Amino acid sequence: MRVKEGDLVALVGEGRRRRRVHLVKALPKSQYVKGVGRVSSEDLVGKSYGSSVKLPGKSCLIMAPSLEDMLSTFKRKTQIITPKDSWFILFLAGIVDGSRVVEIGTGSGAMTLALANGVGKEGRVYSYDRQEKNIEIAKENLSKTPFMGGVEFRIGDCSESIEERGVDAIVADIPEPWTVVETSLKALKACGSFVSYVPTFNQLGPLVKAMENEFALIDTYEVLERRMSIKEGAIRPKDFFPHTGYITRGRKVSE
Repeated sequence: MRVKEGDLVALVGEGRRRRRVHLVKALPKSQYVKGVGRVSSEDLVGKSYGSSVKLPGKSCLIMAPSLEDMLSTFKRKTQIITPKDSWFILFLAGIVDGSRVVEIGTGSGAMTLALANGVGKEGRVYSYDRQEKNIEIAKENLSKTPFMGGVEFRIGDCSESIEERGVDAIVADIPEPWTVVETSLKALKACGSFVSYVPTFNQLGPLVKAMENEFALIDTYEVLERRMSIKEGAIRPKDFFPHTGYITRGRKVSE
């Protein structure tokens, strides 16, 4: 597979271990990429994905960008939901190609990226945030990816109202998720999932109390992650992330 004009490309420093990623569009005119230098059309277009290219700043691998690559380039003005939690949220929410999902709390757009990928080309993500500055940062981040067209951003307070009706799932990443339980119930279709992400135990009590009279199959989870360092003669745990947040899911049982 070769790079075509207009393709989004990940330029990654050579080496088997993780390196800094630079996302670049293969444009007909040359462009300056911070940390890499000037990149021309000839440097990218027609080259095979996975091949190496020598640029003024460094030698890089030309890679098809993964979700991890895209996320690594995001500006982060707020704490994000990390991949170890976002994949599990997608699973619990039952999000598939064609799903319609409301996101409450856009933040920097990390979860928005995961949701937009999950719903595919036929689905839709409606992302709400009360702060316009968060929406603007998320738009800037998502504009670097192929998923911008599948997301509608809204400035608003979901504790007061949610425009959409009959959605498949709602994902809330806000400090007081119990305040959006009632409006979420109205927006969800029967059997739709409400999933909340909170960082502390204190938030779980009022959340589950608000959910228990309206939702069934309520469960709370914590996902742990441990990365391994693998070197000859020395294989051991490298990073351990014991806690990031608690994920609570409930399903609507009636209209």
